[in-house]
Amino acid sequence: MYSKAKIAGHPIHPMLVAFPIAFYTAACIGYIAYAVGSLDVFWFRLAYVANVAGVITALVAAIPGFIDWAFGVPTGSAAKLTGLYHLGFNVTALILFALSAWINFSQYGMLI
Repeated sequence: MYSKAKIAGHPIHPMLVAFPIAFYTAACIGYIAYAVGSLDVFWFRLAYVANVAGVITALVAAIPGFIDWAFGVPTGSAAKLTGLYHLGFNVTALILFALSAWINFSQYGMLI
């Protein structure tokens, strides 16, 4: 993969995307465990913290990803359109998880 954002010749975006994926997955599992389980506060806390960490790491991963898409992918190529879809779906996920974190913020504070 050709990348404009690199560290020691290695593309940054693929290094970072594993973090929001893992955090978003942990958040979903935690919220489900809280909702269908015993309503143990541990699961809600885990889900909320993972949700916030996922949003933060997604924002960090988006920066080199956007640089690669904007300046590294040739204009008019099929990859440019595929990258635009990738960007759109991931920004949508970011917005939904950020909205979830915002909605659950007051509940997290009450459960501490």
